[in-house]
Amino acid sequence: MKACAIVQARMGSSRFPGKMLREIAGKPLIWHVIHRLQQCRTIAETILATSDQPADDPLAAYAASLGVPVVRGPEKNVLQRYAMALKLTKAEIVVRITGDSALIDPSLIDRLVDCLRQSGEDYVLCSEPASDCGIDPVTRRTLERLIDERADHPAAIEHVTGYLQVEPSFARRATLSIAGENRFVAGARLSIDTPADLAFMDAVYRRLGTPAGNANFMDVLALLRREPGLLAINRHVRQRGAAEKPPSILIRCDGGHRIGLGHVVRCLAIAGALRDRGSAAVSFALGGDEAAFDLVNEQAFPIHAIRNIESEFELLKALAAASPDAVLMDVRTPFNAAEIAAIRRVARGLAVLDDPGPRRLRADLVFCPPSGATLDWSSAVGERCIGFDWIPLRAQFSPPPARCLSRPPHALILGGGGDPAGIGRRLLARAMHALPADWRIEMAIGSAAAPDPGLEALARALGPRLTLHRQVTDMAGLMAEADLALAAFGMTAYELAAVGVPALLLCLTEDHRRSALALGDAGAAGILGVVEETSDQTIDREIAILCADAGRRGEMSENARRLIDGLGAARIANRIIALAHQAEHTETKVS
Repeated sequence: MKACAIVQARMGSSRFPGKMLREIAGKPLIWHVIHRLQQCRTIAETILATSDQPADDPLAAYAASLGVPVVRGPEKNVLQRYAMALKLTKAEIVVRITGDSALIDPSLIDRLVDCLRQSGEDYVLCSEPASDCGIDPVTRRTLERLIDERADHPAAIEHVTGYLQVEPSFARRATLSIAGENRFVAGARLSIDTPADLAFMDAVYRRLGTPAGNANFMDVLALLRREPGLLAINRHVRQRGAAEKPPSILIRCDGGHRIGLGHVVRCLAIAGALRDRGSAAVSFALGGDEAAFDLVNEQAFPIHAIRNIESEFELLKALAAASPDAVLMDVRTPFNAAEIAAIRRVARGLAVLDDPGPRRLRADLVFCPPSGATLDWSSAVGERCIGFDWIPLRAQFSPPPARCLSRPPHALILGGGGDPAGIGRRLLARAMHALPADWRIEMAIGSAAAPDPGLEALARALGPRLTLHRQVTDMAGLMAEADLALAAFGMTAYELAAVGVPALLLCLTEDHRRSALALGDAGAAGILGVVEETSDQTIDREIAILCADAGRRGEMSENARRLIDGLGAARIANRIIALAHQAEHTETKVS
C-alpha cells in the first residue's frame, strides 16, 4: 500500500511571512521537511501543496529545484489544494505534513503508516501525548470523502484532517501505542511560527552539532531535558488555536538617520509582543529611510512604505492592504483629521503611543509616560494608560538583566540610534575631560548614526581608554556592565533605568526634558537639560560629582530598577488585542 506525503506550506504566514525559505542550520525550512521525508521507507513520493499567489513563486520554484512536484491552489482553501495533489498520485495512504514542522520524525511516520495499513482503519493517532507535530496519516478514501462531503466546512478547508477531531464519527481511528517512549517534553515548541521559534531551532542544532536536517527527534528531546533553559528562547510564544482568527494590527511609525530610530524600536517591541504573545498578524506602515526599514525587515514584519509621511493617501493604501482590526500610531507628523477619518473607515480601534498632540484626543486608547499626566485630557474620547508601567522596552529588557560591574569602573555613552544632533560626540568630549583618569569609556554607535569625523578624532585622541561598539545586539548586557551612563534622553533612558544604571541625561528638546524629569524626580537619573541650553561646564560638573559619589549612584540604581520592570510592551500589546476584540464584538452586536 503506497504512501504519499503532501506538504502544505506557503510564504504568506500572518505571523512570520517568508518563513518557509528562512534558514535553519544553513538550509531553508522547507528543505528540512523534504529532506526528512526522504528518509522515510514508507513514503514513495512527496508533493508540495502551496498557494497560487505570487508571494509563493519562490517557494514553488525552490521545491521544484529539489525535484518535488508542486500543486498551486487557493491560498485560503487548503483542502482544495489537497484535492489537486491527489490527482498527481495513486497512493492509497496520504500523510498530511505541515510545512513549519522542521523536526518531523521519519521513524514515527513509518510506524504510523504501518499501523494504518495493518489496522484497516481510516486514520491513525498516537496513544499518548507527544511533542511530534505536523504528521497526520489518512487513507485516500477518507480524504476523498472529506473533499466530497465536507468541502464547505471551515475546519476541513483550513486544517484538512483536523476536521476528524470535529466529527470523530466521520472516520474510524487506529491507535499507535507509544506508551513508555517518553516522546513529550512539556513546554517544547517545535513548529516554526515566529522568528523566536526559528532562533530556538537554530540553537538546538548548534547544541547537537549535527548537520542540517539530521537532528534525531529523540536526541532533541533528550537535549531539552538536559538543558531546559533552551525552552526559554520561545517559551513566550503563544500557540494559536486551530479555530482562532488572529487579530490584524497595523503600526504606523517613522524613523531613520534624520529623526532617529526610537519610535521604530519601541514599536517593534510592541509588535513582537503582539505577534508572539497575542498571536496577532502585525504589519507596519513605515516612513523614513533604509535604517528604519532594515530594523523592521530584520524582525520579519511586512512593510507598507509611506514615502510622503504627511499624505493620508499612502496610509489609505496601507490600510487597504492590511485590513487591520486596530491601528497603533507613533508619529510626530502634523495632526491630520483626514488621516484619522481614513483609519476609522477601515479599522475598528485606534491606539496612540506617547503623542502630546491632538491625535491622543481622538484615540480609543492612549499610552503615555508619566509626563502625560500633565496634559489636558478634557476633550479625550478614549481610555488613557499613563505611567512607567506603559514604557515599551525591547524583549532583551524583559526582564532586565542583573548588573555585573567590573574594575576599573567605566562610563557608557549612548547618543541614540540616529543621534542627528551629535549628542553622543558631545558627551564623549565631556567624559574625556571630566571623568577620573582611572575610568574607562565605552560608547555605542547607533545603527542610523551618520559618519562623524569629529567623533573619530576624539576616538583617536582617547586611544585604548575608549572602546567603540557598533551594531550592538545585546544592549541590555552592555548596559549591565556600566558603572555610569551618559546618554541622550529617549527610549535609551528607560532601558538604562530598567537595568539600574545611574545616568546623566541630555535632552534634545524641551518636550524631552519634561519627560525626563519624571526619572529625575524619582531619583533615577540626573537631568542635564536641553542640549542647546546646557553648558559644557554644567555637564563636566555633574559628571565629576556623580563619579565621586558611589553612594548616590547606588541609590539611583535602586530607584531606577523600581520604576520600570521591562513588561510595558506586553501590557500595551494585551490592551491593543483587547481593543481589537472589543471593537469586533461591539460591531457584531450592532449589526
